[in-house]
Amino acid sequence: MAKLRIKSRTFATAKWVEVKETGIVWFESAVFGKKTRLAFAQIDAVLRGPQLLSIQVQRSLYTIPYKPESADHRTVIARLVAECRRTTPRRPQTAVVTTPPAPAPSVPIAPPEPAPQEP
Repeated sequence: MAKLRIKSRTFATAKWVEVKETGIVWFESAVFGKKTRLAFAQIDAVLRGPQLLSIQVQRSLYTIPYKPESADHRTVIARLVAECRRTTPRRPQTAVVTTPPAPAPSVPIAPPEPAPQEP
C-alpha cells in the first residue's frame, strides 16, 4: 500500500502528515525534527480550508498546506475524515423525543349578548 502522506517544504521548514491504520503521524522540522503519533480517537476536529488542512487535538492545532487539485491529497483527507468518524465514540442520545400535544379544539367565539335595556 502506498503511503498516504501530504508533504510541505519551505526553505527552513518541513512538515508532513501520514495517515496509517491506527492513527496519524505528524512530522514538523525547523532545525530538529519532531514526530507526533496520534490515534484517530484523539483527534477532536479536522478542518479543511481552500488550501489548508488543520487537525485539532485538545488545545493543539496542526496545520499543513495541501493542493486541492491533487488526487493523492484528496485521498489522504478522505481517509483521515473517514477514520476519525469511524473511531469517534458515539454519545448516547439525551434528548427526549415526544409528540407535541394535540391542539385545543377551536370553539367559535360568539359575540357578546347585548345588555338588557331598562324602560
